[in-house]
Amino acid sequence: MADADGQGGRRLKHRGAEPAVPRRAHPDSTDHLSPVSGRPPFREYLSQLVERRHFIGMQAWSQSTTQHRGMLLGNVWLVLAPALDGLIYFMIFGLILRAGGAIENFFGYLVIGVFLFTYTSRTINSSATSIHNNRGLIRAFAFPRAVLPVAATLRETFAMLPVLITLIVLLIAVPPHALPTAAWVLLPVVFLVHAVFNQGIGFLLARIATALPDARQLIPYLLRLWFYGSAVMFAVDRFDSVPWIGQLVRINPMYQLLTIYRSLLLDATIPPIGQWVTVTLWALGALVVGALFFWRAEVSYGRE
Repeated sequence: MADADGQGGRRLKHRGAEPAVPRRAHPDSTDHLSPVSGRPPFREYLSQLVERRHFIGMQAWSQSTTQHRGMLLGNVWLVLAPALDGLIYFMIFGLILRAGGAIENFFGYLVIGVFLFTYTSRTINSSATSIHNNRGLIRAFAFPRAVLPVAATLRETFAMLPVLITLIVLLIAVPPHALPTAAWVLLPVVFLVHAVFNQGIGFLLARIATALPDARQLIPYLLRLWFYGSAVMFAVDRFDSVPWIGQLVRINPMYQLLTIYRSLLLDATIPPIGQWVTVTLWALGALVVGALFFWRAEVSYGRE
């Protein structure tokens, strides 16, 4: 009995000396889980976006080269559509209504406005529908949702490159012939600023159009109003009969961008530094505000 008690005592003492085993989580516990979606800090969010730059580039390039697949003329429509727009506007406003006034090269003035504003309008429409059109992708994979409006802007930028070449050919070929000058070297600079501005507006409207689906129906009307309010087909002094409208047109970022394009391509002059600063601030301001605005609703995309 004593031996049994002694052995039992030793067994109890031995058990007391055993190290504690960590308690295993209950199978139903969620302590070890992390959310599959969420809004990371803005700096981390940008880092994730940069990590996916190759995917963004490939998706944008693929979509820009296949968007007219199945049509007889294929990607020729990338150039043909804005060219037909420019021709129709020139016939109506240049030949019939004589809206050119004192503008020496009204054809060049008009096609620059039509072609470059079309770039902005196409980018805005693509960005505004980028979340809605990719709901399946959003629900299936975890990635920064900003990938979609960025890819939309990049896709329209790729599609714009042959349009720019066509624009330059038209300016050179059609009287009164805008011949190349040293000022044309700055064309890629203003185009880059233009692309940044488009991206910022694209971010803003991507979130708005997702939260308010009716906004997708209103955007074409707002773009048409912006089109006429950017001096695309009229000289800006046409708006001076109502002073506040004339002032509003002059501070319009699209009017500022188009003015720089026209100065470089038609007038062979480099706009003053103040005008460059103005459009750059518009572009950077739109990009920063738009990116932050879009990021704040990150967890809501794809739930509609």
